[in-house]
Amino acid sequence: MYASSLDFDRIATCGRTLEEYEQFFSIRFENLSGFKILDCPGGTSSLVAEAKTRGFETVAVDPIYTSTPDELQERALADIEHVVERVSAVPHLFTWQFCPNVEELRRRRELALSEFLSDYRPFPQTDRYIAASLPNLPFGDQEFDLVLSGHLLFNYDDRLDYDFHLQSIVELSRVSRKEVRLFPVRGRARKPYAAMGDLLTDLRSRGLCGEVRRIEYEFMIGWNEILVITRQ
Repeated sequence: MYASSLDFDRIATCGRTLEEYEQFFSIRFENLSGFKILDCPGGTSSLVAEAKTRGFETVAVDPIYTSTPDELQERALADIEHVVERVSAVPHLFTWQFCPNVEELRRRRELALSEFLSDYRPFPQTDRYIAASLPNLPFGDQEFDLVLSGHLLFNYDDRLDYDFHLQSIVELSRVSRKEVRLFPVRGRARKPYAAMGDLLTDLRSRGLCGEVRRIEYEFMIGWNEILVITRQ
C-alpha cells in the first residue's frame, strides 16, 4: 500500500534557488526592480546571494543564522540527504514535471546551499542574514515591499499550532508594505489546511485580506496554491 504523506522527523533546512522561488511564489524578479524583499524563513536558500546580481535588495531571516558557515553546511547536507531519502520512498506523491528525478532534486538543493554559503561568508552577515524567528521580527512596520515565506507555515501543520500560524502571518504582514506570499498552502499530507476558514476570518478582523490562488507550479501533488495577504 502506497504512503499518502511525506514524513520528516524534523523541520528540514533545505535551500531553494531564485528560479524555484519564481516558480512556487508565482513572481518574476525582473519585475521587482527597486523592491526590498524579505525572505522568512530564509534557511540556506540562495535568493539573497542571487538577488545581489539582479538589482534588488533582499534580507533573509532565520534562527539558524547564529550558526557558522561550517555548522550550517554540515546541518544542511544532512537535511538534504534526509529529504532525498524520504522523497525517494514516496515518488508517487510528486509530478516530476518541474524536477525530473531525485538526483536533480539533490543537485538543486546542493546548488542553493553552495550559493548561500559563498554569500554567507564571512560570518556573521548582519545586514542580509538576520538571526530571528517567527512570530517576532526585528523590523519596523512596512519595512519591506514584498515578504515571501516558504516551506514552514502549513507545511508543518502537524507541529505548528493555529496560534503560531495566525501570529506569524500577522507579523509578516506588519513588516510588508504591499504583499505577503506563502507557499505551500497544504501540509505534507497534501490535505487543505483544516483551519483556513477561521484563519482568513481572523485575518480580516485585523484588517488583512487573504486569498488562496492557484499557480502553475506543482512538484508535490496538491501543492499548487499560494496564500496572498494584503491590507484591506
